Amino acid sequence: MDDKYLLYIDILGFKDLVDNDINKVKDLYQVIASLNVHQHDSFKAIVFSDTILIYNNFPTPDEKTKAYTVMFLCEFVQDLQHRLIGRNITFRAVITYGQFINYEINQIPCFYGTALIDAYLMEKEIPCTGLFITDRCNASNNIFRTQRYSDDLNFVFVTQNLHRLEYEGHSNGWLINELGLTRDVMAETLHIKFIFENMRNHSNPKVSTKYSATWNLYVNQYPKTLELFEQNSFNLNVIFPEINWDEWLKLIPEDYSYIQEG
Repeated sequence: MDDKYLLYIDILGFKDLVDNDINKVKDLYQVIASLNVHQHDSFKAIVFSDTILIYNNFPTPDEKTKAYTVMFLCEFVQDLQHRLIGRNITFRAVITYGQFINYEINQIPCFYGTALIDAYLMEKEIPCTGLFITDRCNASNNIFRTQRYSDDLNFVFVTQNLHRLEYEGHSNGWLINELGLTRDVMAETLHIKFIFENMRNHSNPKVSTKYSATWNLYVNQYPKTLELFEQNSFNLNVIFPEINWDEWLKLIPEDYSYIQEG
């Protein structure tokens, strides 16, 4: 059976990166090379130009295995989103299911299938950023919250800490530190700030419209939290004054030069 769950990721604005800052392209590939998916034997990643493909290399005969697969695909996107913080780079991604075949002939990679075509066509028609999932795949998603986007697509919120803030109240800084969530809270907040600033300030009206659509999705999901952040210029001290955020902010963007080879 060649049917797979396929995660299709398109890095947005890649042409401008190549034209204007080749060192930033090299840095982006370091980020991609550092992603958690490369350490996971149950999944395979293919990278070419501005596209990342990730799929399961094991069968999914039951609902438990399907849920496991969808969960990890969403977490891989979450990982990418966090690692891109401070680099002014974003993406659009789609999780779908269907035929996907990948093999090599004389070291030439061959990959094709209806899942790839479907994901490519769907992704190009989305005037928004972030992760989207088809209804079929979303039926096996029991971890990440989603919001209806179109007839067969749902927007996936990989911002679980913002959900805690919105619906469970503001946790204290000590607990955030103890749970090891400080970096994640910072990354999610800075990601939202990035969307907000590009919505307001991007020089290309078409691009700012895409960010506006993304912002509206988040506002619908986290109205109180985003209003609080917007009113306070996304200052993290508003919600967690106990934490020295300046020390954490010094780590942005993260350095992945250690993964270079050759």
